[in-house]
Amino acid sequence: MNTRKKYDKKEHKKRYAMARKILGEDFICHKEIQEARKLKYKLDWEDTLRIYRIPPTSVLKWLHKRKYLLIAGPPSKMSLSDIYDLKPKFFGVYKKAFAGMDYDNINPGWLMISKAPQIFGYKKYKIQERCALSGEYVPNIAQIAWAITTYKEVRNKYLLGRDEDFCDVVVRTSTKPYDHTGNHSIIGLFDKYGLHIGSDSDNADDENWQMLFARKPERHYVL
Repeated sequence: MNTRKKYDKKEHKKRYAMARKILGEDFICHKEIQEARKLKYKLDWEDTLRIYRIPPTSVLKWLHKRKYLLIAGPPSKMSLSDIYDLKPKFFGVYKKAFAGMDYDNINPGWLMISKAPQIFGYKKYKIQERCALSGEYVPNIAQIAWAITTYKEVRNKYLLGRDEDFCDVVVRTSTKPYDHTGNHSIIGLFDKYGLHIGSDSDNADDENWQMLFARKPERHYVL
């Protein structure tokens, strides 16, 4: 016997209200993005229920406890350059600096991503162990750029700026530029002067990797 609850318009509205109650301003739906970023989401109700099916309460509580965002992706797949074109003044570098990074994208659907980074020494095995156990992953540069620039547009607040000690906050991503060095892209220090983007060595002497994590969506509410 199938006891799974039917996901229809009524259930969607119920879960939407629950997401807003649990996550507050850390829940950003596609309608808010459409208004703030002037993007067109051509969605009927069938599309909305399929693409933007809201996670169950247990997942929403998990996100809240770990200070995660639940944020809608763009109407169609976007690279870092595409995100730059939405508002170039959000970036402190010219688009040519993204060379070799545009193979990674942010897709339509929900992105569940942490707001604040965690610091790791050169302990790659610990990062891999965490991801294996929790179902999380290290997001790519387009996913992070989308999340923090959209949060700024919709909530008018900077993420990845400076911490409480006024130290720059820059995080490593899973994106490796095509520059034959094997380095990882970094992103952060987001303030009125623009978002910093560059690359960082995978040298074993690096002691302060700052990382964001994202959660993989469960099968029952992905595309």
